[in-house]
Amino acid sequence: MTNQFHPPNPNSVSQLRERIREEEQALDGQLQAIARNVEEFRRRLSGWAEAWDAQLSALQDGRNAEPGLSSGRDRKPQSVATQPGPPVEASEDEQKLQQEARRYARLLVAEIELYHPEEVAQGRVNKDLYARLRPHIELSRQAYESRFSRQMSEYYHEELVRTLAHNDSTLLGSEYPAPTE
Repeated sequence: MTNQFHPPNPNSVSQLRERIREEEQALDGQLQAIARNVEEFRRRLSGWAEAWDAQLSALQDGRNAEPGLSSGRDRKPQSVATQPGPPVEASEDEQKLQQEARRYARLLVAEIELYHPEEVAQGRVNKDLYARLRPHIELSRQAYESRFSRQMSEYYHEELVRTLAHNDSTLLGSEYPAPTE
């Protein structure tokens, strides 16, 4: 048997090309909408980060915080005993690093909340946030720990509890690994 070449129907080729152009235009529109949403989210995150930084500065300066802006992430968990003694002042560089770590943790957790709203809502209802979002949480944790030391991982944990679990760590579920100190 010999293989014979059969040229494609010119009408079907032009129809296929037109369909591809239409699909490309639709995808371009969707990508532009996504880019606008991401940019808007980044602006909102920046505003939130500035507000939290101002709140943190106010707390560190000993001023009263604005009502409704108290941050549970700046407090030690109640289960951790603190030893009495003079407070240890962090250097200016350490404070900047801590602020950057907190800001990055907020960004990572906010992205999880933004891109997976249904799973977050169901996880809160069923008290299994970690089980539902494990791949996303662990991927973000790896990104966080690749940028900051493990000693600063408490900020990521605190942000998970504050943002995803609405300050109720039981919403993370029984599978959530306790943070190491």
